[in-house]
Amino acid sequence: MNCDEVAGLEENYLLGDLKGEEMREFERHLKACLICAKRLSGYQEVLGLMFGAIKPVAPAPHVRNAVLERVDDLPQSPVVTLERRRPSKNTWSGWGRVLSPVAAMLVVGLTVATVFLSFQLQQVKTEQAQMQQVLDLTSSPGSWIWPLTQPDVPFDATAPRARMYARPDSSLYLLTATQLQPPPEGQVYRAWYIMNATVDYLGDVQPDQKGNAFLQVPTTGHQAAYITGCFITKEKAGSPPDQPTGPKFLAWKKN
Repeated sequence: MNCDEVAGLEENYLLGDLKGEEMREFERHLKACLICAKRLSGYQEVLGLMFGAIKPVAPAPHVRNAVLERVDDLPQSPVVTLERRRPSKNTWSGWGRVLSPVAAMLVVGLTVATVFLSFQLQQVKTEQAQMQQVLDLTSSPGSWIWPLTQPDVPFDATAPRARMYARPDSSLYLLTATQLQPPPEGQVYRAWYIMNATVDYLGDVQPDQKGNAFLQVPTTGHQAAYITGCFITKEKAGSPPDQPTGPKFLAWKKN
């Protein structure tokens, strides 16, 4: 398997679709080719930050309402009052009275589980679509990758850093950050970009316990080609994101 063939299968590999001999040949090439291995490692870093930024949330109200509506639509079995009665030869009819409400409860339970499963599958499809969009953005030759570093400070591999990904035909901007220390008490990291000499708010950057952060922002029709800079500042928590007031913490400027 050569480099071109590996590049064509990268998305399948990251999505877990490669199997058998194709998978073994792919990994065999990665062990022998430093260029492909390094490129794929960058993609895995981005995806790791992406999924690390996903936090579990309680089901939305419309999910609960949809489940209750599906349950309400089920045919309701009549309530059966069980009475003590003499044993008879036809004991199955007596068991039928007991099993009827049990069966109804099982049907309701299965229906609720089916509804929740359908919502979970829809969520998985949405996450796969987001992952595919990120892969397209980070792997396209037409994408720009802008490194944000500390201004006027020599490069240090252990220092905080960030990268912003943009592309003319992409519907989102992507910003990843690593080795970010928690902001001081009462402050928050905020990302900004400069377009046509105007500074616009990109979003809050919230590092996890490992110092990683992932920010995905719709482009809302902006043209990435006109971006001339982007930077991160420390701002007062709760303040309106109108204009940056703190010093630039990490920054990139177009030459």
